[in-house]
Amino acid sequence: MVKESTVICIDNSEHMRNGDYSPSRMEAQAQAVNWLMNNKYGGNAENTVGILKMSGGVEALVAPCPRSGTGKLISALHEVKIGGKLDFLSSVQIAQLVLKHRRNKDQQQRMILFIGSPLEKTDTKAMVRIGKGLKKNNVAVDIVSFGEADANKEVLTAFINEVNSNNNSNIVSVPAGVMTSLKDAIRQSSIVEGGAGAAGGAAGEGAGEFGEEDQDLMAAINASIEDERRRKASEDAASGGGAPAASAGGDAMQVDSAAGGGGATAAGDVADFNDMSEEDMLQLALQMSKAAAENDESKSDENKMDVEEKKDEEKKGQ
Repeated sequence: MVKESTVICIDNSEHMRNGDYSPSRMEAQAQAVNWLMNNKYGGNAENTVGILKMSGGVEALVAPCPRSGTGKLISALHEVKIGGKLDFLSSVQIAQLVLKHRRNKDQQQRMILFIGSPLEKTDTKAMVRIGKGLKKNNVAVDIVSFGEADANKEVLTAFINEVNSNNNSNIVSVPAGVMTSLKDAIRQSSIVEGGAGAAGGAAGEGAGEFGEEDQDLMAAINASIEDERRRKASEDAASGGGAPAASAGGDAMQVDSAAGGGGATAAGDVADFNDMSEEDMLQLALQMSKAAAENDESKSDENKMDVEEKKDEEKKGQ
């Protein structure tokens, strides 16, 4: 197997709370990511893997690292919070930036996108343009489409067709309700060379799964996700919030607004890293990170104000 640097982009939007995949979309995704990481490491000792979250502010949680960094990757999965709306365009661009700055330039570049949210409002023309740029820069893309597979089929297929070069990019759709798990569907798909977990065989007996210690960490991940779900439900009930999907609309991080004033992109345009200098790309990434942090802080302050106002009303009523 060739040497690769891979960024796995996970969907942590509000849609990941749905239970149409056992035990939930988020947990099914975590199990699949767990297997994929080990599969990549088993394919070549020089492979590196990183993780990026695509909702509630796009962020590279862990830069591509060798197998010795497995603990950091699993911790990132454990700590990621469900919330916000999936930002497909920004996620792909940030993942491309991360791959561009990989340490070993001999590694081929690949990103794996888990898409479990509807993309009906995503700019399809921008997706096509970005896809062409990825192909030009030899970045391969694999997509795992689930949850909203039928709704997203046309737009994701068009994107993959633009990226694909000599069959280096693939898409696997996993409809809800199928007997196979998300992990097993990937294991048997074209995303894994030869199918049936062929590359993972290099990891020895039990390929495709981490060791006993890492399985304990995965159990902790699942428990943490469940705790986060309950915490969010309690907060929504306390603040009188509406349905999660309705409240998620304001969380999408747009590239043009994050870069406002920075000169990297014009208002309303999608940033194209292919035509930007390294300095501009780094500046844009910093501005995106700052915008996401300010957005999270603003939401936190609003929630605190709502709770305080409710307490004041309760005191007046006594």
